[in-house]
Amino acid sequence: MAAFKSIGKLERFKGAEECFYSDNGYIYTDILGGPKAANYLKNFEARKDDILILSFPKTGTTWIQEIAYLIGTNLDFETAKKVHANSRVHYMERYREENPTDFSKIPSPRFLKTHYPYSLLPTSVKESNCKIICPLRNPKDTIVSYYFFSKANVLMDYSGDLASYVDDFVNDKVIYAPYWKYILECWEKRHQDNIMIVMFEEMKKDLASNVRDVAEFLGKSLSDEDVEKIVKHCSFDSMKDNPAITKVNSTVIRHHISPYMRKGEVGDWKNHFTEDMNEKVDRYIEKYFSDTDLKFTYE
Repeated sequence: MAAFKSIGKLERFKGAEECFYSDNGYIYTDILGGPKAANYLKNFEARKDDILILSFPKTGTTWIQEIAYLIGTNLDFETAKKVHANSRVHYMERYREENPTDFSKIPSPRFLKTHYPYSLLPTSVKESNCKIICPLRNPKDTIVSYYFFSKANVLMDYSGDLASYVDDFVNDKVIYAPYWKYILECWEKRHQDNIMIVMFEEMKKDLASNVRDVAEFLGKSLSDEDVEKIVKHCSFDSMKDNPAITKVNSTVIRHHISPYMRKGEVGDWKNHFTEDMNEKVDRYIEKYFSDTDLKFTYE
């Protein structure tokens, strides 16, 4: 695991008591991926049948984890409606010193999620060849979604407006940044047999096809009826009305500022960006993605 350097508090993230740079340049807070969590995870023992969602925040984590959970449990809709997602899909680096997750006691197959990039995963994960699903989302919608989440999340408590957030994002000064580096780490691993890339925008366009692709990746067979049931359960409106997904403690998420599931749309950035914001993000995209074969969809 990485070494960390304290950088104190990020100016506009009032909820983060202390922030850190990892030795490869990512930003974490003390309880969201920082040295305590990393030290705890260094002894993590991966299993070959683990299913891991590896994602930058607000790129479709909750969506794809619900799909993977249903497929991996042979369509256990009953549990998916009764047991909260956070108790079914375990957030690896959300470290609670008073009550850390004992991963060894979770029965297989374990469903895990992380906002660590591939380079910061525990060694055993990389060696296990377990299944890793990486959702990607265009940077403009990611920024808008992450901004509202950062405002509502008590552990982040972002104090600035969207214009400030755009500046912080493109200058790699938000928690879990740099986005560009994170996304390119995923993209560079796309040819590994145990890694699957899913595009948020493609899921919005044709969820059924993506469900079938995930099932094939996980070695599961689904009937057309099975796919239809998963698509219905995992539609945005259905998930938004499922308390097993959206019921998050108000001491963590201030729902009056922004709901846990806000819109889930492609192109919502157009409702929020000014021309100046859009130009800044376009320059960011040009700088980091123009020389790659990764292309985003923005509407």
